[in-house]
Amino acid sequence: MHAYATVTQAGLDNPRTSAEKIDETLKQYLLYSRPVYIEVPVDMVVKPVSRLRPESPSVTSEGEKDEASDAVFRLVLQKTVLFIGEGSFQMTVQEITSIVRHSLDVTIFVINNDGCPIDRSTHGRLFGAKEVIYTRSAKTWRDLKHVLEDEGLLRGKELRMVEIFLGREDFPKGPLLHYLEAQRQAE
Repeated sequence: MHAYATVTQAGLDNPRTSAEKIDETLKQYLLYSRPVYIEVPVDMVVKPVSRLRPESPSVTSEGEKDEASDAVFRLVLQKTVLFIGEGSFQMTVQEITSIVRHSLDVTIFVINNDGCPIDRSTHGRLFGAKEVIYTRSAKTWRDLKHVLEDEGLLRGKELRMVEIFLGREDFPKGPLLHYLEAQRQAE
């Protein structure tokens, strides 16, 4: 037996109609909780064009090509706003380090609907899992001791997850700690 999911998709192939397509796609997501896909070509550059001159600007000289390249670079440096579901976000969260490393101006809105609608619609509401999953967190040694003695952790047979909080610069002894010390001295 197959389950089907209704999705909304927007292919952004024209800068003049892209905003309207994005609005309609996000409306479908927000009103009907449908999964959405927005395809943005990597070579799509938005350059304002007068209503009186709707044709695309042509690039002919080397100077104009440099100007066009600069415009693309400026677009990259502009603010980016990302709306992403928490299921999709878990697949791309590692890119946050790239955003931080390159000092990009990005705002991320994580839309949490308690799971991936596509997976729930095809694999069942709980993905075949039980309603209750064992999760705990420990911020102190005492918390960790309680978790390690918990019957749910000791006797459980399914997924069990424990989140342990450490200090930002809590490094194990070895090369990583040496790199951290070198960074501290260089500051």
